[in-house]
Amino acid sequence: MFSVLIISYLILSINSVSIDIIENDLNHTIEKILLINENLYVGTRNVLHRLSSLSLNRTIPSLQLIPLSDNFECIQCDRNNHIKILLRVHKENILLCGTIFQGTCQILDQDFNLIINSSLPIVANDPINSTNALIIQERNLIYFGVTYTNEGTQRWQIPNISGRSLNVSRFMKILSTNDDERISRDDLSLRFMSRQQTRFIVQYIYSFYTENYIYFITNQPNDIEQKQILTKIIRFCRDSSNSIIRTYIEIPLLCSNSEWFIKTAEIFFNDKNQPILIGHFARKDGAGGTNICLWNIQNDIDRAFEDNYRTCYSMGIGKRGLAFIKPNEPCRKDESWSIPINSDNLCPWIINDRFPYPVGGTTPAIGHLFYENILERSSAFQIYSFGSSNLIFQGLTNGTFKLGLYDFGVKINWFYSYQLSTATPILSNVIFDNKTETFFLASESKIYRISLSGDCTSRLSCDECLSSSNNPLCGWCTMNQRCTLANNCPLNFWQQENNHCTHIVRVQPLKASIDNIQWINLTLTKLPQLEHNEIYQCIFMDKIISASTQAIKLDHNRLSCPTPSKNIHVHKGSHLKLRLSIIKWPSNV
Repeated sequence: MFSVLIISYLILSINSVSIDIIENDLNHTIEKILLINENLYVGTRNVLHRLSSLSLNRTIPSLQLIPLSDNFECIQCDRNNHIKILLRVHKENILLCGTIFQGTCQILDQDFNLIINSSLPIVANDPINSTNALIIQERNLIYFGVTYTNEGTQRWQIPNISGRSLNVSRFMKILSTNDDERISRDDLSLRFMSRQQTRFIVQYIYSFYTENYIYFITNQPNDIEQKQILTKIIRFCRDSSNSIIRTYIEIPLLCSNSEWFIKTAEIFFNDKNQPILIGHFARKDGAGGTNICLWNIQNDIDRAFEDNYRTCYSMGIGKRGLAFIKPNEPCRKDESWSIPINSDNLCPWIINDRFPYPVGGTTPAIGHLFYENILERSSAFQIYSFGSSNLIFQGLTNGTFKLGLYDFGVKINWFYSYQLSTATPILSNVIFDNKTETFFLASESKIYRISLSGDCTSRLSCDECLSSSNNPLCGWCTMNQRCTLANNCPLNFWQQENNHCTHIVRVQPLKASIDNIQWINLTLTKLPQLEHNEIYQCIFMDKIISASTQAIKLDHNRLSCPTPSKNIHVHKGSHLKLRLSIIKWPSNV
C-alpha cells in the first residue's frame, strides 16, 4: 500500500528568473540521494525511498532498514541504521552501505530486490565519522576510505583505505593475490599502526582517480604529534601490482591559509578538458566564511607531489614522516632522481626497494582562490558543465541556495538566490540532471526538485528570449527557432547575444524544384558580421530531413541560398515543406 504524501508545488520568480520547485517531506533527516534514470533514491535514517524524479511521489513501497546497536554495552550508542554509501554500480544497480552490523554493504536492484550482501565490517558504524567510496568500473573494484570508530569489537579489522571486489563471487573482500596475480606484496589495503589506529583520526572527504593514480582528500592531524588539524591530499598508484603503502604519499592541500579546512570537493573539466579539483573550505574555528579554491591536477597537484618526492629522494633532506603508518626514517638520496622525469606517471620511479616509503611531504599544493565570502556559511558547492560556461550551485547553512555562471574568467556571475522552507543546511550531496536541467537537493527531512527549463520555453521570440533582463541560462536555438537551455540545442545553433536575433522578412521564390539547383533570395532584418573563417550557411530541414548549402552575400541584408542537391527525395508529383534557417558557421547567429 502506498502512503499519502503531501507534495508542494511552487513557481517562483525573482529577478525575472522563474524556476519550478517541488518539495516532499520524508519526516526523517535525509542522508544520501542518488539518481538512476527516472528514479530518485533517497536515504534517510532506517529507510531507503524510491521516488519519481518528475513528481517526487513514491513509486514503490520504501525499504525498511533494520535498526540495531553494534555495541550492546553502550547504552548511549546510536541504534539507527544510517546510510554511509549510496552509489550506482553495475550500470543499473544500487550499492548500499549502512552503520549496522559493524558497517555492512549490499547490492540491490532498482526495485530493492537483494542481489548480494556481505557480513564483513566495511564502513564507519556511527552517524558522524566518514566513509568515502570510489568505484573503478573497469576493474569491478571499489576503494573505501574509512574513519576509525570505537563502537564494537571488530573495528580493528577495518583498514583505513582498502580496495575491495565488486564481483559477486568475492563481494567486498579486499583484493589480494587470490583475486589478481599482479599483486606481489600484501593486499590492497592501508592500515595505521595499531597503537595509532585509535587516536590518529582521519576524516575522508572526497576521492577521485586519473589514468595513473588514486587520490583521497582528508582532514587529519599533521602527524603523530597532532599539533594541528589540516587538509591533506593522498595519492597512490592505480596499478595494483603493489600494495597501497608502497606508493602512498600525502601532502598538505592549502586554500588561502592554514586557518581553513575542506568541507566538500569535486572534479570538473576546464575548457581545455583538463581535470580541475574544486574545494570548498570553511574556517576551522567555526566562524563564518567560505573560500573556494581550484587546482589543476597535473600542473598544481601532481607537480607538488613530485616536488616532495624530489626533496626526499633527490636531495635526501629530512625524514619521510607518516609515523602513524610506519616508523619514521631518514630520506635517502638516489641517483635515479638526479635527472628530470619527463613523464606523467611517476610510479616506475618510486617503486624501488632503496627508497623509504610511504612519504609525507611538507610542501603544500596551493590552490587558486576564485571565490571568497567572509560572512557566508556554506554547506554545499557544486559546479556543472552548462553549454560553453559552468553552472555554479552554492548551498548555505540557512537553507538558501544560489545559482551563478562561471566562464573561467575572474569571478562568478550570481543571478539567482532563494531560501528553502526548511531554513536548515543544504546537504552537500546535490544532483544536477543534464537531461532535464533539474537539480535535486535535500535539506533536513525535505527533498526538493528544482527545474530550470520551463522559464526558457515560456519565451516565444528570439528578442524575448535574449533580453538582458531575462534568464541568463536561456538561449535561442536557431535550428528549431525556440528558446531553450544550452543542453537542449546543438552548441553551434545556440546563441545568447541579443544583437544576433535575426529574422527573415522575405523569401523569393517560395517554391523550388529539386531536379535542378535554384537560388533562394532572402531579405533579413540585419546580417551579422562574419568572423575569421566563418561563412553563412543555409539549413533546409524538417523532422526527418536536414541538408545544408553555403550562402552568398548579395548586400548588407540580403543572402542567396542554393537549394541542396543531395539528401532530399520526393515522390514524383509530390511536394515537401522545409524550414529554412541561416546560421554562421562554425559559430551560429
